[in-house]
Order: sequence, then C-alpha cells, then structure tokens
Amino acid sequence: MHTATKETNHKEIPVRINQEHERFEARAIPARHETMAALHVGLAHFIHEITNPLHIISYTVSLIEREMPKANGNGDPFAYRAIPRLKGEVDQMIALVKTLRSQLECLWLINSRVDSINLGSLINELLHSEAARFNSGGVRIDMDIPADLPAIRADGNLLKQALLNLLGNAREAMPKGGVLIIRACARENSVSLEIADTGVGIPPGLDVFHPFATTKPEGMGLGLAISRHIVETYDGTITYRSQPGKGTTFCLTFPLYL
Repeated sequence: MHTATKETNHKEIPVRINQEHERFEARAIPARHETMAALHVGLAHFIHEITNPLHIISYTVSLIEREMPKANGNGDPFAYRAIPRLKGEVDQMIALVKTLRSQLECLWLINSRVDSINLGSLINELLHSEAARFNSGGVRIDMDIPADLPAIRADGNLLKQALLNLLGNAREAMPKGGVLIIRACARENSVSLEIADTGVGIPPGLDVFHPFATTKPEGMGLGLAISRHIVETYDGTITYRSQPGKGTTFCLTFPLYL
C-alpha cells in the first residue's frame, strides 16, 4: 500500500505542473500581445512627435554651418569643430528614427500573408549579406541545414527581420570573435532551428524578450521583442538558453507549410 501510494503521487505531480504551465501560457500570451500593441502605439507617437523637430534641428545646424563663415570672416575654430559633430549626432538620431519607423511598419503588416518559405535559402541569403560583418569581427560560421528541409509557414520579409535581429545579437555578443552555429532539422509537423553563439551570454534574471530590456549601452532592447512577436504571430515558438561567458542558443520552431 505504501508503495502504491508513492507511485500514485509521483504520477499526479507532472499533471499538476503541466496544468499550471498551460494556465500560465494562457495568461502570458495575451499579455504579451497587449504589451506589443501598447509598444506599437507608443513608438508611433514617439516617431510622430520627434521626426519634425529632428529635421528642423538638422536644417538649422546645416544653415549655421553654411552661414557662419560669412558672418564671422574666418569663422570660429571651436564652432568649426563642434558643428560637424553636432550635425553627425543629429543625423544618427534621424537614422535611428527611420529604423524604428521601418520596424513599426513591418509589425503593422503582421498577418498580411502566409508564404511557403525555404528556411535554408532564407538563412543563406541573410548570411551572404552579413558575411563581411562576421568576417571582420573574427566570427566563424558553422552551419548544418539539410537540403531537403520542408517549407515552413511565414511571411518572408517579416521572418528576415526576426532572423536578422538574432544574427545581429549573436555577432555583437562575440566582440573578440567566436563561432556562430546554425542548425535546422525537420520534426513531424514543424521545423526546428537553433542559432547559437560562443559569446558573453545573457545575465541571469534578464528577460531579453521584454521590450527595452538590454545590456547594450546604446541599444534600445526592441529587437528580440520584435523577433518573438513575429515568430509567434505565425504560430511558431522561440526560447533561449544561455550561460554567462559561454554563449547563448536561441531555439525556434515553425509550423510546416501544408
């Protein structure tokens, strides 16, 4: 009797854990969608409000740069040094706002279509375009994607954005060089993809999928939040495991194109 009771309890525990996990996921997924919707609105407002002032500042700095020699004869040496730097910083801010706008527009096109995507061809295309950056950073690419990998369901342009964010993060995590490992395989009804780096890893307690969560001094912490939103929109999943100082692996699954 004692043995039977222990076996019964042992069988019940995983059921309760699974039920709790399912309830957590049921609450978490709508909450994430609400967070992303609020992020869309907030970014749209920010972009709208800051675009015109930035262009006015850029125009004013250019005007000062052009007119100052006429007003001061030989001009002010300090101003000659400061104004180009100021102009460069403003131009960088304008470029950042343009990037945010393109990402926001990309997200607003979510659910616009579902295509048959050859994941191997897509990754090869992305790695070809990013090869110079990886090479200059001393990053070696180790890739294993079967030629007969079945097609998946996704929007090609949006999936490019999601994967570029992951590849960019992997490259930045290896400032002294390392190895980028990309593996893919077919499952019964899905395709699994792993993107791993041998970089600095993610600090414990940091939720990298949360908007504005970042360890980069100049980063905004939006790339991985956007990547997860895109993957989940097409019924995929994305998780990660990481060890500080040894690297990070992102694990993605995508439904087959049936």
